[in-house]
Amino acid sequence: MDPGLTSHIFTKDTWLLNLYPNDSYSLVERYLTDEKHSHSVLNPWPDIKYNIRSINNLIVNLHLLEVSNVYDDYTDLVGLISNKIRFMFPNLKNIYVLYQTAYFDMDKIRPNLKTDIEIIPIYFPLYMLASTTENKNMPIIDWTNSRNINKANWLVGNLFNSSTKSQRRKAELLFEFIKNNINCLEYSMEELINIETSRDTINYIEHYYGEFSLNDFKHKFYRKLKDAFYSLSGIEYLDGLPKDWNDYGLVIQTDSYFCNPIPTKWRHNDNYPLSEKIWKPIKTKKPFVAYSEYDQIYRDLRRMKFKTFLDYTDHPKLLNLPVESINDDNQRWANMKKYTEVTYSRTTSFLNNIEKYKEQIALDTEYNYNHLKNLSKQEWKRITEKCPPLGKHDMRKVCYYFLNWYDVSFITNPSN
Repeated sequence: MDPGLTSHIFTKDTWLLNLYPNDSYSLVERYLTDEKHSHSVLNPWPDIKYNIRSINNLIVNLHLLEVSNVYDDYTDLVGLISNKIRFMFPNLKNIYVLYQTAYFDMDKIRPNLKTDIEIIPIYFPLYMLASTTENKNMPIIDWTNSRNINKANWLVGNLFNSSTKSQRRKAELLFEFIKNNINCLEYSMEELINIETSRDTINYIEHYYGEFSLNDFKHKFYRKLKDAFYSLSGIEYLDGLPKDWNDYGLVIQTDSYFCNPIPTKWRHNDNYPLSEKIWKPIKTKKPFVAYSEYDQIYRDLRRMKFKTFLDYTDHPKLLNLPVESINDDNQRWANMKKYTEVTYSRTTSFLNNIEKYKEQIALDTEYNYNHLKNLSKQEWKRITEKCPPLGKHDMRKVCYYFLNWYDVSFITNPSN
């Protein structure tokens, strides 16, 4: 297996090529022009006999796993595959390109094709589809019976040990709770704070929250790290939840990016790259508070006809303030402060209103759960109609295959 990609037979007449986020043009070019490298080294079932001439379809997985940091232009890469792939499969007829946030321009690719192979781009919302599977380790309970129904839960993840702006935005929100009322929130992080690698973020927040000293800052965060959450990967993206997940009345969801990282012209339906983080509360029938520039997560969910629970807060109106595009530091901070204040206010007001709206909130969580299942069925039908070879495998197995760095144990033997 090459560190940059994996490739193997998928069904009797279909080959699968998985591209990783760090794939380079030269790496894929070598793969497509080295017959030994392409056909034998990367086949995980060496005992299965297959005929290269019987392969009529190629499925290209264009970085489905990485929804938050794949926003380069892959037009040249897809064009390279389309023009070179017949070297491997002389009778190839169709190339199905599965994408979620990766971008490629078919209007530029088609005029330069040197083959009659048909290229079919297919939008594949991996995390939404995979979220419809049941989690046996985390049974769904009646939300109204949550033990700490008047408290919110936030799986913060990696907060400080990164220089990314997204981690800083999460730190700002958590500090808003610490400054006002941390007792309404149960939270956990992946790892201890590294003061040296996190100094930029710490200095930034200290500058604007000057009433807190560095010692107070460290103490407040270390206080909760005794119950720190753990880092999840693979299948645990969707099924890995802490044992007390069902104990709280509200989930705060901060996705990998506060600001949409995908250039506007590359977005599918102008969407934010929703990952497993927003689908976890929906699949477990939980209300949630989201946190993103322009309230984009809420906008996407509303476009998809989901309930957003904003009507049960004191700030139902969507925010429309820019952050990252603002050059003036003070103005950018003022806009960002508005997001942290509103998110805090939405959280506390929702918790205060739970008893008043409990019945309707429960109906909304049930609606979201069923809508997610129905929408995923529709999406899977659309996908398999465009790409019939995918329909030969169960949706759950296909999704978990893509989530687990292409562990072939999740899909059935291609010889069947």
